[in-house]
Amino acid sequence: MVFLIQNSQNRDTSALQIKLDEEPEEYSGYMSSDLIRLLGYMNDVECQDRLRGFLAIDEIQTKFDASIALARNGQTVDAAIWEELAASNDFRIELYEELEAMDKEALFPTKYRTQAYFAEAYLYNYASDDYSPSEIVLLGERKATFKGSLARFFIFKVAYGEEGEENAESYLGMVGPFSLDEKEWHSTDALTMIYWEEMFDKKKVDEWFRSLLKSAQEE
Repeated sequence: MVFLIQNSQNRDTSALQIKLDEEPEEYSGYMSSDLIRLLGYMNDVECQDRLRGFLAIDEIQTKFDASIALARNGQTVDAAIWEELAASNDFRIELYEELEAMDKEALFPTKYRTQAYFAEAYLYNYASDDYSPSEIVLLGERKATFKGSLARFFIFKVAYGEEGEENAESYLGMVGPFSLDEKEWHSTDALTMIYWEEMFDKKKVDEWFRSLLKSAQEE
C-alpha cells in the first residue's frame, strides 16, 4: 500500500513514497512526521495501530507527533507517554498548548502543572538559540510589584557546558510575572530574560534580579 505525499522540506521538492508495510523504526526525523500526519488524517484501525507503533520509538519528537495524532482522533495514549513528554523542557509548553486546543488539557500530567515547571520550560526554550542549556537550576522565587500589581517571578541558573569544562558558562535567568495564585500555573504573559552582562555569581542574584525586573517594567 503506497501513498505519495509532497515533502516540503526536501530542497528539490521530490515526492516522498511512504510504505505502510514498513516498520515505524525505519523512519526518522521529517519522514516520520510526514507519515504520522498522513496516518492521523486517514484515521482508520490500521492507521491507528501504525501510530501506536511510533510510540515505542526512542525519539521524543516522534512520540510527541504520534501522541498528538492519536489524541486528536479520540484514541487513548498511555499516561507514561504523557508524563515523558511533559517532563521534557523541549515539549512541555507545546504539549499543553496542543492538548488545550483540543479541549483535552486534563490529559496533561498533574505533576507538571506548576508555575515553576512552566517557567523552567519557557526559559529553556528562550535560552536554546544557538545552543541548548546543559542544565537549568531553580534558585527560588521572588514577589515583586510589576506594572502596578504584585506578582511572582522565578529565578534560575542557566548553564552551558559541564562545570569545569574550558568553555562552560552560566548566567542568571528570570521568568515572570505569574499570578500569586499557584493554581494559575500557566501564564501567557510571562517574560523570559537572562542577565548576559556577567557570568553567574550567587552573591549578585538579587542585584541582577532587580536589574532584569527594571528592564521588564520598561518593555
